[in-house]
Amino acid sequence: MRPSRNLILGGLGVAGALYFLLRKRERFNIVVPQGQGVPPQGPAPQNAPMAAPAGTGVEPPYKDIRRSVVAYVAGRESGRAINPGATNLNTDGVGLSYGIAQWAQKAGMLGALLKRMYAADPAYFQQVFGTPWQELLNVTNATDLNARMAPVGGVVLWQEPWVSRFKKAAEHAPFVEAQWQMAEEGPHMRGAEKIARILNAKTPRALILFFDRTNHQGVGNPVKGAEEIAAKYAGQMPPTRQLLLEFRDKMANRFRSSTPRTDGVWKQVGNEYHKFTLNGRFDTYAQIIRRTDEILNDPQISDQPITRFPEETAGDTASR
Repeated sequence: MRPSRNLILGGLGVAGALYFLLRKRERFNIVVPQGQGVPPQGPAPQNAPMAAPAGTGVEPPYKDIRRSVVAYVAGRESGRAINPGATNLNTDGVGLSYGIAQWAQKAGMLGALLKRMYAADPAYFQQVFGTPWQELLNVTNATDLNARMAPVGGVVLWQEPWVSRFKKAAEHAPFVEAQWQMAEEGPHMRGAEKIARILNAKTPRALILFFDRTNHQGVGNPVKGAEEIAAKYAGQMPPTRQLLLEFRDKMANRFRSSTPRTDGVWKQVGNEYHKFTLNGRFDTYAQIIRRTDEILNDPQISDQPITRFPEETAGDTASR
């Protein structure tokens, strides 16, 4: 399905969101999408808040812009409806991927999310995940990445009864809010903000592009790519649009080659070779170009500078 490209506002509660939309819609690029699914127990903030300045009016608080970035990218992860219960059942070899940002089991991000969910409501966590709940936390937060893929209660997480349990957990409002907070405060967002500082590209469009890439490619390579671009210009940065195009190409070109390669599945596409994932079904280079071009060309995303951009904090270089 084609991902949602709408920018919406939330995080204010139902009444607050409606008031803002009625009173401020002239000042911002805001479109209220149709069919955005809200979990049964979920308040308005779970329906993907989005706020971005359109060049006039007062800039929203940075926390709203940050959440809007997550909302845009999350909508692309599971189709038009932002789905806290979305699952990928080990189709890419990283175990269970779950939630609005598809946190992966093998990388340890699923375990980090589960710890947040447990802290949000320990009693319900034990109820929904059952007797092995402590084993679930231990396995998904193991220090060794292979150990994080171990069965829990004798069953791997991408099989039943675990799939149903995770989907049930996504109906619980505190657990969904834990997902939003994880995305907004976690290493992928911090990595995206670091890239924005490196390139001095601090607009909603740039931040969405950077977060999309850190969420998909980890933090290390996108940050390194941004540093290489910045070094090329030695502080004399070209217009932001050019920087974003160069960043897109640098992220995609890792999966394109002029000659055959043996590090994975490479297939000939025209006069070049692209790396394919998902057992050779997924053209990674073409997908990155498609996703990033949608962001670059979306007329609803603002290019106005974010004046309240945060300073660098500890942990901004954490990897996926």
